[in-house]
Amino acid sequence: IYVIRGASGSGKTTLLRILAGLEQPDEGEVIREKREATESLETSESLESMESLESRKIPKTRKADAAGPVGMVFQESRLLSDLNAIRNVAYGVRGKIDQVQLRAQLREVLPEADLTLPVHQYSGGMRRRVEMVRAVFPGNGLLLLDEPFAGLDVENKKRTISYLLSRRKQATVICTSHDPAESRMLQAGEIFLAEGKLLEVPIL
Repeated sequence: IYVIRGASGSGKTTLLRILAGLEQPDEGEVIREKREATESLETSESLESMESLESRKIPKTRKADAAGPVGMVFQESRLLSDLNAIRNVAYGVRGKIDQVQLRAQLREVLPEADLTLPVHQYSGGMRRRVEMVRAVFPGNGLLLLDEPFAGLDVENKKRTISYLLSRRKQATVICTSHDPAESRMLQAGEIFLAEGKLLEVPIL
């Protein structure tokens, strides 16, 4: 797990989008699993195609790219407001879904009674937690999380981080944050973005 930190406007979100293949770098390349993450794909479920559906409120969650599927949490919500948490997580997942496991994972971050409510009845923090499960549940090999704990109170932040940590061996996790305490809670390495350069430092 790595946390990218830096001042507002330093390019943290842009960097995540480049890693996801949503934007092209001005120079250089992104390599994952010995393949370029920026190479073109023939997939109907890429984040680029989902992004083109934004006006229809279709969520963009993951990209099955050349180096493996990517789960993403964006700063703005990508949930379908008329669907409940279960259906939002299941949306776009390929293959048969283990409903028991899906519910179990959602219960780690949400009360059971809220799982079947349409998400337009959720608070911003509740939506944030569903976004996390939606990125993690499909078993994506790379998770790119843009300020994933923003708006969460201390207790729910702990619950959501605990949920993520319990599955960290399944994926490489890169997230952005303004809060150094989150890096410690995530037991993460830190990367500082400043003046166009990445400076990696060990976590204290």
